[in-house]
Amino acid sequence: MKVKDEAVSVRQQEGGKTISARWRGDKYFEGGWQDTVIVDGVRCHPHPNGGGLVAETAHVDDTAFVGVYAMVLDNARVLDNAMVYDRALVAGDAVVCGNAKVYDDAVVGGDAVIRENAAVSGDALVCGNVQVGGSEMIAAGEHM
Repeated sequence: MKVKDEAVSVRQQEGGKTISARWRGDKYFEGGWQDTVIVDGVRCHPHPNGGGLVAETAHVDDTAFVGVYAMVLDNARVLDNAMVYDRALVAGDAVVCGNAKVYDDAVVGGDAVIRENAAVSGDALVCGNVQVGGSEMIAAGEHM
């Protein structure tokens, strides 16, 4: 199996198909992306709906979306039609559910729950025992 080191956002044609790297140091094997990656000693796999990394200790519904640069780690859960994308991180025992969105460079952790149509974006940090719901938006620079 031939391994290719790709740079972030680099695209190249090989054998008639376009190959895109997801992050620096990403490994592409002929036939598909590497099945698992180790993050802080925990095996992670790409989510089938979006390609983002999901720790084997976390849970993401098949109906949820985890974008290619996003990560769901620890015991976090992304449920229903929730979306985590861009460079967002959901970790700890956090839950993102309903139609909620976490994106940009936002971090959701601890026991936080992001639900319904809520959104966390920018470089917002939502951690601890916090619940964000309805159509509430937590944006850049906000910390809860």
